[in-house]
Amino acid sequence: MGGCSVAGAELRLGDVSQGTLDLLQKHVPAVHHLLQTGGCIVVLFLQLPQTGRLMEGTFSTTLLYKYSMNCTIEKVLSDAKSLVERLRNHDNAAEMLIEQTTSLNKRVEAMQQYQEEIDSLNQVARHRPRSSLVLGIQQENRQIRDLQQENKELRSSLEEHQSALELIMTKYREQVFRLLMASKRDDPTIVTQLKEQHTTEMQAHIDKINEMASVMRKAIEVDEGRICEDEERIKQLELENSGLRELLGISREAFLVLKREETSESTSLSPLLTSADVSLRKNSQKILSLLLEPSQGDAASSSGDTC
Repeated sequence: MGGCSVAGAELRLGDVSQGTLDLLQKHVPAVHHLLQTGGCIVVLFLQLPQTGRLMEGTFSTTLLYKYSMNCTIEKVLSDAKSLVERLRNHDNAAEMLIEQTTSLNKRVEAMQQYQEEIDSLNQVARHRPRSSLVLGIQQENRQIRDLQQENKELRSSLEEHQSALELIMTKYREQVFRLLMASKRDDPTIVTQLKEQHTTEMQAHIDKINEMASVMRKAIEVDEGRICEDEERIKQLELENSGLRELLGISREAFLVLKREETSESTSLSPLLTSADVSLRKNSQKILSLLLEPSQGDAASSSGDTC
């Protein structure tokens, strides 16, 4: 190989012998298609210094293709992109394989360690009786229970310390906030802002109080008007009641007088009365009795009121 030289040549279909074409097609199947379509290729091959002929065993598989007019730059770019994607996929697959192999190695190591520990325990167990093993396991169980109880106590104490620390931190934050507010109060701008805020709040409260006072004043005026109307109505009803009572008293007295006169006249003029006169008198008596019944009820109610 040291005495061989590397040569390059542009081969066409008419310039290449059949043996060389067979040799090229044997190594690269795409050469035949390129040569049949009228294209050309650039071949790197090894040439022996003695004979200057191509040997089948020394032919290099590295070929630089010189594309024909049918092959465009876009196809080259697309092929390059596809190759890059394939390389990227191969890299990802390789990384995944590496991760899987590492995980498998770890599992194998863990299984080996577990097997070694089991073997060591079996060797120890062979030299010790069963009763001692049971006692050792019981002691370990007691120690595990004690450790679990201790863990519970430590967890509860940790929670108590955390709650106490939170309380202390809240108090600390409150004190810091108060100090900051006290330091800010000395600032004239903050003082003016607080005064303005206080005045606006006071003005809002005053407006609300004025609105409430106006509403209460209107309600009082409405109540006073209703009270005056009720008093006037009561006075009017009292006057009407007194007038009706006077009228009923007069009608009662007139009824009694008429009744007396009727009794006297009936005794003196009984033979002169007709049936029509008797019916008229009966009707008048009924009317007077109807008039007297409400007067008696009013009198009873007035007596109850006075009582």
